[in-house]
Amino acid sequence: VKNKKVFDMLSTQKSEIEEVFGDRLAWERLDDKRASRLAVYRENTAITANPDEIGQLEDWIIKTLPKFHRSIALRFSDALKSVAEY
Repeated sequence: VKNKKVFDMLSTQKSEIEEVFGDRLAWERLDDKRASRLAVYRENTAITANPDEIGQLEDWIIKTLPKFHRSIALRFSDALKSVAEY
C-alpha cells in the first residue's frame, strides 16, 4: 500500500519530473503487484546485441541514468518520508 502511495504522489508530479528528465517516462502502476515501476526504455535494444550496439547502449545508459536520477531522487525521498509519517 505504501508503495502505491509513493507512486501516486510521484505521478501527481509527472509533468515536472518528465520536464527535468527531458523526455517521457513509462509510468507503470502495476495494480496487481506490490511494486510499481517508473522507467525509461530504449527502443530496439537487446542485451544480446552485437558489440557495436552494446557500446551504443552503454553510452545511452551513461547519459540517461544521471538525468533519470536527477529527475526523481529528491521527489522520491520526499514522497517516501511523507508516506512513512502515516
